[in-house]
Amino acid sequence: MKIIIFFSFTIFSLNCFSQKAEVTKTADGKGITVKAQYTIWYDALGKTISKEQFNDSLKTGNYLISIFPDSLTAKTYLLNKDSSIN
Repeated sequence: MKIIIFFSFTIFSLNCFSQKAEVTKTADGKGITVKAQYTIWYDALGKTISKEQFNDSLKTGNYLISIFPDSLTAKTYLLNKDSSIN
């Protein structure tokens, strides 16, 4: 009985800590879904910014985005459309 309880807790703890951030396409293929426990937004220079600042910057049409799922965190970067700047 102790062995069953031990293995149950081991499997449960591995499942809790092995989750990773995921980036998937939406069903229509026109967007993406980001599932992460934490999200950090960065501007084009690599400085952290708020989600509102990130979204406002995207509305200007001057930026693309790049998302790096890293363990539980999705790191989301703004990239200048002019590639000579990045």
